[in-house]
Amino acid sequence: MCQTDLTAVNWSVDTNDWRYHTSAPVVQNVATYAHDGAIILMHDIHQWSVDAVPQIIQNLKAQGYTFVTVSTLLDIRNGGAKAQQVYFGR
Repeated sequence: MCQTDLTAVNWSVDTNDWRYHTSAPVVQNVATYAHDGAIILMHDIHQWSVDAVPQIIQNLKAQGYTFVTVSTLLDIRNGGAKAQQVYFGR
């Protein structure tokens, strides 16, 4: 029996930002593991993660990546989100 009709969306790239106290390793983890269709996990409760975002965006744009909402990503990849499904970035 299902308790909800909600859709779950998980990440495919974990920056492990909770392990660090500077932005450099967060930026490096994204550079190492980013790929087409990735959903990148970051925690905005860590200032070093917030500080890493401009560099991450700049680096990924320079590599030709574009940024879309999760809804758009699911529309592109799966024809939209389906109720009671779990999705991961590719």
